[in-house]
Amino acid sequence: MLIENQNLSIQVREDLYELKQHGNLDYPIALYHVDSRQTQLELVHWHWHEEIEYILVTKGKARFFSGDTCHVLTEGQGMILNANVLHRTKAFENTECMYYSVVFHPSYIFDRQNPSLASSYLFPVTQNHRAPYLLFSKDDPTTGMLFDLLNKIITANQLQLYGYELMTKSLLIEAWLHILNILKTKDALPFKPAESSITNDEERIKNALTYISLHYADPISLQDISDAVHISKSECCRCFKRCLKITPFEYLIKYRIYSSVRLIMHTNHSVSDIAQETGFNSSSYFNKMFKKYIGCTPSSFRKKANADPQNTAQLLEGHIHPNDAKMLQNFL
Repeated sequence: MLIENQNLSIQVREDLYELKQHGNLDYPIALYHVDSRQTQLELVHWHWHEEIEYILVTKGKARFFSGDTCHVLTEGQGMILNANVLHRTKAFENTECMYYSVVFHPSYIFDRQNPSLASSYLFPVTQNHRAPYLLFSKDDPTTGMLFDLLNKIITANQLQLYGYELMTKSLLIEAWLHILNILKTKDALPFKPAESSITNDEERIKNALTYISLHYADPISLQDISDAVHISKSECCRCFKRCLKITPFEYLIKYRIYSSVRLIMHTNHSVSDIAQETGFNSSSYFNKMFKKYIGCTPSSFRKKANADPQNTAQLLEGHIHPNDAKMLQNFL
């Protein structure tokens, strides 16, 4: 089956690499229909894969996360995720969302026996750190063609008429050329592979974030994080600054605080217990950091959230920086 309307369970390695094979060796393409009501907690968890992914929203709206950025997409809008990019999805507030996802390996349109084509047309995109994703909309004069092409790809794989594989390949190539032209217009298309330092940064950040997600409740240090990715403490800080614009310690504190928000909302654990569970060895320091990032004390937040559990977003609105709000949504 190429079309799946199911409770998507993302199986990943420790570094969040998705273990599922999309399609097969002969036809490395998979088409998914995702209904937010059927996914666990109405989200698709953090993961990454070697394939390119095209997403087209057909109903409602949802948050689509790529690295540390978040975009709310509605019906008629979509997103193209580059290879090896960390991403996840969450329904917007309590709204219903449905979208199609086309996942394909670039080897299907770039023959391994012809490396010159890959060097000219594939690597400038897949190894381009300035293009982790591309947004498109049916109403946008520049990107609207991508909406039309993706619709044709979806229809071809739904009907599976004779020759649909060839039709899909043709449409994917046409879409790829359109992507190249868009990136070229945006001056975001280097016609050479990205520098190895950028590739190293992405790999290091993936491993560092995985380490933090697994050990944030432990008394970990900058040395522990840098050791986990086999670099010095100073290089670890530079890597975080280059990719996420914050320090490793600041990311760790935010991760702990935002994890505590979920516990405050969904458990009856005491504030002091939650402080311990999320890696704070001092309740007073936990209260201080919580107020810094959330805008009120943990106890005050719990009272407000319990009084109006459906309006958590409104409760947080205006108290935290928009960039922090993107990260916080990962935990709610």
